[in-house]
Amino acid sequence: MKIYSIEYLGIIFLLAMANLSLISCKSPIESHIKITPDKSSKSIHIGKGVWLEIPNGYNKAKSYDGYQIGTQSSISVKMSTKSIEELKQAFDPEILEKRRIELIELSSVSYGSQENGFLSVVHNKKKNTISYLLAINENGRVYNIKAFCFYPVKEKYDSKIRNCLENVYIGEYEEAEQPFKMAKIISINEMIFTRDGKYPTESNDQSVIEFKGIESLRSASETDLVENELQKLTGVKKNSAAVQFLSNGKYCFGSATSEDKKAYVALLVLENKEGTLIRCYGNKNSNLDEFASFVKGKLVKTRIR
Repeated sequence: MKIYSIEYLGIIFLLAMANLSLISCKSPIESHIKITPDKSSKSIHIGKGVWLEIPNGYNKAKSYDGYQIGTQSSISVKMSTKSIEELKQAFDPEILEKRRIELIELSSVSYGSQENGFLSVVHNKKKNTISYLLAINENGRVYNIKAFCFYPVKEKYDSKIRNCLENVYIGEYEEAEQPFKMAKIISINEMIFTRDGKYPTESNDQSVIEFKGIESLRSASETDLVENELQKLTGVKKNSAAVQFLSNGKYCFGSATSEDKKAYVALLVLENKEGTLIRCYGNKNSNLDEFASFVKGKLVKTRIR
C-alpha cells in the first residue's frame, strides 16, 4: 500500500484542477471570414437593403425585418447607432462569463475588399440559446444581422445560419425598400402609387394606393369614413376600423377581403382636424400587410402615445 505525503497530494490536486480548467475553458474561435458582395437568384430581401439566402422552412416574420421557424430559430436585420468597435467591446469573454454567457466565436469579417465587420457566436447558458451577430459597416451605416436558435438544436441549424449569413448582400439602403412607385400626381394633395409605376397598373396583383388630403374632418366620424370606403372597394358591408393614437393626432385603419378583392384603408387625422385618406386596393393576389407597411412608412412619423 502506497502512502503519499500531504505535499504530494496537494501537488496532484493542483495539477488535476489545472487540467480541469484547461478542459472547461475553451478559447473562442478566431478566424477571418471573407464575404463577396453578390446577390444570387436565391437571395431574398429581408429589409434595410439586406439580402440573404434564407434556409428552407423559415417564414417571413410579421413584427420585424426577418424570417423565423416558430420559436426555434430566427434571422433578422437591424441598423445600429454604434460603431463596429463599440459593438465588439461587448464580447469581452470575462464580462460575458459573469453573465453566464460563453463566447464561442469572434471572427473578423471582410465584406468586399476591406475588413469592416465581425461575426460573434455566443451560448447564453441561462436562456440555453445560441446567438449569432454579423455586424458590417457598409454604405456609411452599421448593419446588425442577427440569428438565434436554441442550444439543443444547434447542430440542426448552425450550418444553415452560417451559410445564410456568409452569403449576405447589402445593397443601397432604399433598394427594394419601397414596393410601390409614384404613378400619377393628380394635384398637390392627391397622388397615386402602383407597383410598376404605371396608371392604370399592369402588375399581376393590380395593386393601387391613393393618397388624398382632406382639409377638414370636423363633421365626420373617422372610423365611419374608413369603414364606408372599405365597403365601396370590396362590397363587404360589415367592417370595423381601429384607432391608433399618436402624439399629434390619430391613425384610423381597417382592411377587408371579398372573393376577388382586397382593400386597406387608412386615415391620418392631425390635431387641427386636417387629414389624409389612403385607399389601397387590388385583386386577391395583393398583400394587405404590404399595403399597411408602405402607408405607415409614408405617413406615421410621429410617436405613439
